[in-house]
Amino acid sequence: MPWAKLKEMWDSGRSYQEMAKATDAHFNPNSADPTKPTRAKISMALNKGVRIDGELVQFKPRIGMKALGIGKMAPKLKEE
Repeated sequence: MPWAKLKEMWDSGRSYQEMAKATDAHFNPNSADPTKPTRAKISMALNKGVRIDGELVQFKPRIGMKALGIGKMAPKLKEE
């Protein structure tokens, strides 16, 4: 698994689809859930961390839509 490339793509905000195409050798866009292996690897890197060049690296979580104030449960702005 090219963890360094995956981390670079994760940090730059690439989509799961783009990351799966670039790093997963068995990527099949016609499967039921083509990004599942990539999402599983990212989950592992977020929670446990992975070794990149002999150093344990943990991926940083991305800012979600809720944190930006535009998620489903985010408070609605009142119009005056």
